[in-house]
Amino acid sequence: MNEVLKAKRLTEEILARARAIKGHMEDVNTRMANMQLIESQSRAKADAEKQRPVVLSLMDLPDDVLECIFKQLKTFKDLVALSQTCKRLRTMINSDEVTWREMCREEHGIVEEDAADVPRLDTTLIRELAGALEGFTGAGSSGA
Repeated sequence: MNEVLKAKRLTEEILARARAIKGHMEDVNTRMANMQLIESQSRAKADAEKQRPVVLSLMDLPDDVLECIFKQLKTFKDLVALSQTCKRLRTMINSDEVTWREMCREEHGIVEEDAADVPRLDTTLIRELAGALEGFTGAGSSGA
C-alpha cells in the first residue's frame, strides 16, 4: 500500500508540474503572439514610409550643387531674383565672384583683360545696374 501512495503522490507532483508548464507555455504563446503583432505593425509602418514620396526643396541641396544651378542661370535678372529669395542664397550668390564675372563676360563682353583695367568689379553695383537696365528696357518696350 505504501508503494501505491508513493505512486499516487508522484503522479500528483507530475500533474502539478505539467499544469505549471502548461500555464508557462500559454504565457509564452501569448507573448509570442504580441511580439508578432508588434512586428507586423512595425513592418506595415516601414512599408508605408517607403511608399510615401520624399519631398525635397531647393534648400535641401548642398552648396556645390546650388552653385552648379547658379551657373545655369543666363541673365543678371535671374541671378538677382534668386538671390532675393533667402539669406543663404543671397550670401552664396553675392560671394560667387566667378559666376558674376562669367555673366559679365557673356552678357556685356567684359573679358579678364578688360577687368584688369577696372580695379575691382563691384558685384553689388553690377546687380543694381542690371535691375535698372531691366526696368528701363521694360518701361521702354511698354511705351512703344
